[in-house]
Amino acid sequence: MSVSADFTVAAIYRRHPKAQGAFTLIEMLIVVVLLAIFAAIAIPSFSRLTHNNQALTAANELYSVLQYARSEALSRGRGVTVSVTASDAWAGEITVKAGSETLRHYAKGLFGKASASSSLTTLTFCPGFVAASTCSNGALSSPPTITVGYADDSSVTTRTIKVLASGQISRPALSQ
Repeated sequence: MSVSADFTVAAIYRRHPKAQGAFTLIEMLIVVVLLAIFAAIAIPSFSRLTHNNQALTAANELYSVLQYARSEALSRGRGVTVSVTASDAWAGEITVKAGSETLRHYAKGLFGKASASSSLTTLTFCPGFVAASTCSNGALSSPPTITVGYADDSSVTTRTIKVLASGQISRPALSQ
């Protein structure tokens, strides 16, 4: 006597109509472990990306401040001074003045953890040239370069902003 058994998937579902397919605990654990591995790989790259973006934003904002000061000097026909508290604090508190009149003041912390440094703490844009302190001193012999990076991450690409003796300002460029 021979008995044939029907073990196809359709036959099993016919015998147990309420049976549902589900994931086992081991399958779920494997998926969770794989997600954790992918997250561990992605987080450092994402962190570096945000630091690079913050440094780029700070460089572009600093470029805009310098462009504003230069355009004000040309439109007013007199010197406009951009000053910071220290030569390594160009991403800190920045003041733009025309004589004794404060045109703009940027509070410390505007640039997040971005860092910016130059050899000067004061830069005066005069009609046609740039000076260290006042227009009567004449043009700078070696115009400054401002280097912008990220304070806590040395892997961030630094950018430089060059101020030419004529007062022209170069867009933030990748440092070499």
